[in-house]
Amino acid sequence: MKHFSQKREERDQGDPKKPAELHKLDVRSCVLLSDIALLNNRQESKSLIEFFEKLMRYFALIRSPGCIPPTDNELYMHLAYSHSLKSTCISRKVGAIILGPQGYIFGAGWNDVGEGQIGCGLRHIQDYQEIDVIPKVSSKKALPKFNQLLSESKGKYICYKDITSKLQVNKKLDKFRNDPSCDNQCIDRIGEELGIKRLEFCRALHAEENALLQISKAGGMPIKNGTIYTTTYPCELCAKKLYQTGIRTVYFTEPYPESISDEVFFKDGTKNILRIPFEGVKSHSYFRLFKPIYDKKELSLIEADT
Repeated sequence: MKHFSQKREERDQGDPKKPAELHKLDVRSCVLLSDIALLNNRQESKSLIEFFEKLMRYFALIRSPGCIPPTDNELYMHLAYSHSLKSTCISRKVGAIILGPQGYIFGAGWNDVGEGQIGCGLRHIQDYQEIDVIPKVSSKKALPKFNQLLSESKGKYICYKDITSKLQVNKKLDKFRNDPSCDNQCIDRIGEELGIKRLEFCRALHAEENALLQISKAGGMPIKNGTIYTTTYPCELCAKKLYQTGIRTVYFTEPYPESISDEVFFKDGTKNILRIPFEGVKSHSYFRLFKPIYDKKELSLIEADT
């Protein structure tokens, strides 16, 4: 039997896709959409005092926007978020900023297709269905099945990774469909096991990859013991690259779904890579809290007149 608090959390969580449950508490979405990220994972008296000081800082910013400048972490994470808005991915928008060991920005990137290619968010599903010049799949043999999956897709846009993953799953399931000992339920169970979205089928480079490649295109700069700010926790593919390049600290805002990078790549080996959740004013409220209503010089003149 599940613990009472766990059952209550599941009850109150709700499903944002169901209109009848929109009134329920969607705590996870609230965390992602929050204006300020706070960490309070310790109970020592010193930590409680530090936590109180953090609250006082945010209260001051709410009461008097711009009275305190942003921290370096808030600035760099805001830049990473700003770069994420350039992405044309229809699934997730991610931005990344890489700093060298001296604290200077060496590279920036966002998840998107290669230079000169058209992103999924700029290509309508009819483009795949009506225009023959667009390369759909590498094999002409798979083209009819690709078109069938397109016709079954719902929405105006498609994720090439999802469609290609389904093609590979169906290709493997064909072997079981011809097996008389495997009924429909058996095939469905196998399909669920194989139905994993493969990252290698994604047309886009991830934000961390683009940031690293930008540095190499500029002639290369030393990033060993450097820092990366990324709006989403690195996936397995990016974690390997960050580990190899010598990045020492990773700041992130959102978790990556079903990621194994933390257990496999960041905790294994001789390098100690710090993985720190972002704390501070998030980009949703960056200008609202850090841009003063009046400049201090202008404010002093107003106060003098009154």
